[in-house]
Amino acid sequence: MSCFSCRSATWTNRPCNAIDDNMTQPVPTRLFISRMCPYAQRTTLALADAGVIDGIQDGKYGDGLELIHIDLRNKPQWYLDEINLKGKVPALEISFPDTGATRILLESAPLAQYLADTFRPSAMTPLQRFDAAMVTDAMGSHFVPAFYGLIREKDPEKQPEATAKLLEAIRTVAPTLHPDGPFALGDAFSWAEVMSASFLMRLPVLKHYRDFDMPTDEPAFERFQQWIDAVSAHPTVQATTASVDDLVEFYKVMAV
Repeated sequence: MSCFSCRSATWTNRPCNAIDDNMTQPVPTRLFISRMCPYAQRTTLALADAGVIDGIQDGKYGDGLELIHIDLRNKPQWYLDEINLKGKVPALEISFPDTGATRILLESAPLAQYLADTFRPSAMTPLQRFDAAMVTDAMGSHFVPAFYGLIREKDPEKQPEATAKLLEAIRTVAPTLHPDGPFALGDAFSWAEVMSASFLMRLPVLKHYRDFDMPTDEPAFERFQQWIDAVSAHPTVQATTASVDDLVEFYKVMAV
């Protein structure tokens, strides 16, 4: 099963009702996630950072927003019929109080941004936004592909090469991090963590299946490990991350 099976979708088969720009602002009503999916976790990180949720169990949280977990190995037919024909997560249903009209929003990055803007508008400066984007881009372009390249590589003879690619990706990401840390932009949890923490929290899966440990012989690796440690200890991340045992089990089909 590939990572794309849980990656944010780009299309929905549910028709949008006509929306008038003069309507009352829409209200997020249902967020469809998988607790196993790192892309869906971007949305729960944004919500937890805003104080809307304090966990990732099914149910209603602050402001009436309901979290609904979708089993990616056994997708319910109603989700395919009503929310997203391709069955991807995350997906957000919003409703317009004036008319009862609803709309489904997709894609993890803009969804996380939408939720953050709705519940806790950012006070980030333009430069902070730029710095966060640099981290996010480096993670998405280098770390994430290398992570999945190693977890998918089942040939023991090719795994050292895949490991080397992951280490090179870390060398690429490290210079985008604030030099003092411990977080990506300095001493505080930021948008860079909302977009990237879920992938860092899946490194124990690589330890389990590929015996991957972070080296300590280069400053880049030390800085990256400092970031991992800070992220792992943050309450927002802890509240939205599935257990290591559950993640290991989920990734088994990809790794073995």
